[in-house]
Amino acid sequence: MRYACATKLWRIPTPARCAHRILLPLAALLWTTAFVAEPGFSEVIQPRVSSLKIISAEAISLPAGQRHAFSLAASDVSGATVVPTDARWSLAPGSDSIGYFDGSIFVPTTVGQGQVMATVGGVSALSTFITVRPGQLSEILLSISADQVVGHRLVGTAKLVLLDQFNNLKTDYNLATNPITLTSETGILSPAVINDTLLFDTGVVDFLPLGVVYTGLSSRVNIVASNGVVTSNTVIVSFNGYDILQAFDFRGQPVDTIYSNLPTQIRAAVTNGGNDVAYAQPQLKFYFQSSGGSAKVYVTPHAQGQISIEPFNLPTAGLAAGADTLVLELQSQYLIGDSVHTATSYLLIPVTVLSPASVDLA
Repeated sequence: MRYACATKLWRIPTPARCAHRILLPLAALLWTTAFVAEPGFSEVIQPRVSSLKIISAEAISLPAGQRHAFSLAASDVSGATVVPTDARWSLAPGSDSIGYFDGSIFVPTTVGQGQVMATVGGVSALSTFITVRPGQLSEILLSISADQVVGHRLVGTAKLVLLDQFNNLKTDYNLATNPITLTSETGILSPAVINDTLLFDTGVVDFLPLGVVYTGLSSRVNIVASNGVVTSNTVIVSFNGYDILQAFDFRGQPVDTIYSNLPTQIRAAVTNGGNDVAYAQPQLKFYFQSSGGSAKVYVTPHAQGQISIEPFNLPTAGLAAGADTLVLELQSQYLIGDSVHTATSYLLIPVTVLSPASVDLA
């Protein structure tokens, strides 16, 4: 029997034939494995990195959200340049949690400091220190205590919290160059522009010392704050205080004519649009501008826009004929925190005063 191995034929004596049926094919297999490369496959061995350096500026300062790409300089033991393909990027131990990596790109998210570490094989390198500062203003959080009084300075809490898109406090915001304005859905807030840098402290604006006062009808008022680009959340503030809506005579007609020295009853529609019931019974005072006399009645306390009709008799004794002004003045008190605040509202009604007709009995 003949066996082929490479290019040479071997003749095997008959007594050894059985053994060579096993040994010679095995030898041929080993020879092929050692010397014949399978087509289509090759092995590339990357030179071992012995020196590694992160290429970066001496000092890096990034606003949160501004991505930064890092690169490496590497060489092997002979000093030849190596281009590593398997670098691992991370923040070095002891760094603040200032961001994360997307490949070799660093994404800063949180204010703080740290260093970048790159590792190739068993070789590591550190960057210079990185400082992450707040990003662009992204959110204004407005907070005002819910219960206030018309015509009085805000009490309790009145502040703004300024944040970037990653919820970092915007500690570098400049109120002088970028003022923030308060706007109310109804009424007037004054002063409304917040531009005093002394009110600013590490991303928080406490504008209570500004002495903002709301004037207008008592109501639950929507308020926002804006710098012209970013607008805050809406807060609903209850401004308490009575409003005199109108006055009318016994026929339900507007009051425009008064007779002197005659009993005259009129009625006033009053309301408190705020949430809080008055601390004590409100007082409705009424008088004519031309005379020094006045009278008053007590009003049943209400809240949340309920309207009450209050009757009262005018002091007409001694009124001179001619043009005059009937003044209605309503005072109400509210307990806000530990302090009592008084709200006063007015209704001025131009009237004509007439003398009653006299009867000649002669």
